[in-house]
Amino acid sequence: MIAYPIKNLLKNKFQLEFIALTSSIFMTFSAFSQLRQINTNTSETLIDLSIVAKKLLVSGTQTFMASSTNECQTLNFIAKPNTTSFYNRLQRLDTNNLFLFSYSSNQALIYHSNNCGNNWIQKYNSGGGFNCQFSFNDTLTGYLSVGSAMYKTINGGITLSQIYPPYQLSIMILKSYKDSIVGMMGINTSLSGISLSKNKGINWTQEWGMWNIPSDMFFLSKDTVMALGSHGDLLITKNGGNTWDASLYVPTYSTQAVRFKNSNEGYVVGSDNQNNGTIAKTTDLGKTWSVFNTGVQTTLYNIAFLNDSIAFLSGSNGVLLRWNYKQTIFTGINNSSEVNNIYSIYPNPTTKKLNFSYNRNLKTNFDLSITNLLGQVIFTQYNFKLEDEMDIRFLPEGIYCLKIENESGQRLFKFIKE
Repeated sequence: MIAYPIKNLLKNKFQLEFIALTSSIFMTFSAFSQLRQINTNTSETLIDLSIVAKKLLVSGTQTFMASSTNECQTLNFIAKPNTTSFYNRLQRLDTNNLFLFSYSSNQALIYHSNNCGNNWIQKYNSGGGFNCQFSFNDTLTGYLSVGSAMYKTINGGITLSQIYPPYQLSIMILKSYKDSIVGMMGINTSLSGISLSKNKGINWTQEWGMWNIPSDMFFLSKDTVMALGSHGDLLITKNGGNTWDASLYVPTYSTQAVRFKNSNEGYVVGSDNQNNGTIAKTTDLGKTWSVFNTGVQTTLYNIAFLNDSIAFLSGSNGVLLRWNYKQTIFTGINNSSEVNNIYSIYPNPTTKKLNFSYNRNLKTNFDLSITNLLGQVIFTQYNFKLEDEMDIRFLPEGIYCLKIENESGQRLFKFIKE
């Protein structure tokens, strides 16, 4: 193992500056932002991040993996199995038990370590494919998906048998919780959906309603679950998936991971449209949000909390940040701006047209754009008057996002074309 020291911040009354060690450039943050960048000596995307018993573990999509027990003042680098040409995802069950899932276009491998990565045992080796996901409830029970096919193991990955959820999804997110709960998110030809099982994949609940590609799922408890889309969609259930609140929206460009500390306080990380890492915060279970822009050139993919004031963030370009989130100034979303006087669109679902419900004192024109499930902009219109109907007969059936914007800001609405 090799230990790399961390450079300290240069600090004065008005600003904090730190050296981005992987690219040897200076970046400036607002005072009180309390960010410090860790030298990871890699440009990999650091996608998996966890803290258990004050021990941090971070893993990239290729060969990078490291741990720290001193708030990343030093990183202890850990060797992965020979997976250089594979895409890698890491799941941490507890302080010592890890599962590593490595896959390529034609091979899938599962490794287990019971000593935090010092030694690995290969559990599974088979034909694979892209869009593979995996998750374990414990050291024996786990799930693997390849496209829309789903498999279950009860012996730690040595053998797998196919299971058949009633909803056919191209599975993009697979998460487990405690000893028996598993959740999946995916898409079919026109919709994104969420399914939960409380009995190890035997019975499932389901919800449709996410317009964009799924990006993350978080279990606050067995009943309270958050499902996140890649461009701001947030669905929350408080009853184990029987019903979902699909009215919530996170106001940042790219949203990649969601974590809640309690039933009110939550964080979503991602990036803005200039590829600066962003962190959105809510204190009312997703109803309103404030945003902090880190100024770091990265898409943030994960966040893990060390204690009541310190968290760590990981992302693309080898970025790993130590963050004092209690001393950070977040920017509130301006609810009095013009776009916030646009209340809803109707009818929804619709077959021919969309109308707008808005404050009739609002006389401003807006720019409109429609985005499909793949995040592709397929229609734009400038200087649109809200009193006009919007003809959408040209759209194929499916689920879409309508963005309404001007210099005051933007609003996004999901709609279904039938």
